[in-house]
Amino acid sequence: MIGKSIIAVSAVLFTAGIANAAVTNFTEGTGSNRPLIVGSTDLEDAAPGGAGFDLGTLGAGDTFGIYGRIVSSVDRFSFDFSSVSAFDVSFDFDGYETVDGTVAQGWSGLIDQSVVNAGTDPSTTGGGKGVKISLFQGLTEVVSQSYTTNVVFGAVSSIFSNIAAGEYTLVVDGSVGPHKSRPALYDLQVTAVPIPAALPLLAGGIGLLGVAGWRRRKSATA
Repeated sequence: MIGKSIIAVSAVLFTAGIANAAVTNFTEGTGSNRPLIVGSTDLEDAAPGGAGFDLGTLGAGDTFGIYGRIVSSVDRFSFDFSSVSAFDVSFDFDGYETVDGTVAQGWSGLIDQSVVNAGTDPSTTGGGKGVKISLFQGLTEVVSQSYTTNVVFGAVSSIFSNIAAGEYTLVVDGSVGPHKSRPALYDLQVTAVPIPAALPLLAGGIGLLGVAGWRRRKSATA
């Protein structure tokens, strides 16, 4: 009986942790360059004084969606955030939303803007733009990965996996690699692992069940 109760409590708590997860989206470089993602916060083109955009705190199971455009005139964008649990960073391939509101499926993740403008693969125009994606803690680079748009084009999902909880700066740098002056669009997601948020509640629930079982056994033998 107690075993079944523990399973039931675990299922309820785990489901509650998933249900409470929040998705918050941000769009950088809006206007004619990058349409504002519906329901997202508009970060415009640059942060005051060159500081990073402060996205806030990721709770367990929460997701930040970051959508933007990187060009030669603004080669490096940074996004500050903290996470209460381990998290993953990945490309989002839900599709690029055009100015008229239509969605071009597959045209997202990290894509040369010439694909959106002309409908052609960037490999036909001299190769893709180089973009470096990094995570920093303070001035220390924790991990980084470099891509070119024609390589990532609809093919790669995960960027960084199981990064420890803490305070970070996510940097998207378009000033490295080939074709520095070419504009590119990026669609990223930062998702915190959901399970740890429910663990304290789960442990407490199991403890209470254990106490109840002990009292029941004690009463039966008295």
